[in-house]
Amino acid sequence: MNGRGLAVVALALAGALGAAGGAGAGSAPPRFAFFPEHAYQGKPASIVVLAQRSGVDCTLAVTYANGAKQDGLGNSVATAIGRAQWTWKLPLTAR
Repeated sequence: MNGRGLAVVALALAGALGAAGGAGAGSAPPRFAFFPEHAYQGKPASIVVLAQRSGVDCTLAVTYANGAKQDGLGNSVATAIGRAQWTWKLPLTAR
């Protein structure tokens, strides 16, 4: 396993935006509550966002520096306190 940190180069966060399950035009978009400074191959990573209200459907997409996309993140529905979370294991091939 390579011990160096990996850069997550693109994150797309959608939720509380747009018509499908989204909030109104005056609502603030979700914000990152936890975002790791470093991620390591073969180790778990987590990202947490806070939405304005519960029940908001949030989607996370992760693209690594080599262009590979992380599979299996799926949607996360904001909890009663507006928290949506994803945890996944970084592939050993991520760069």
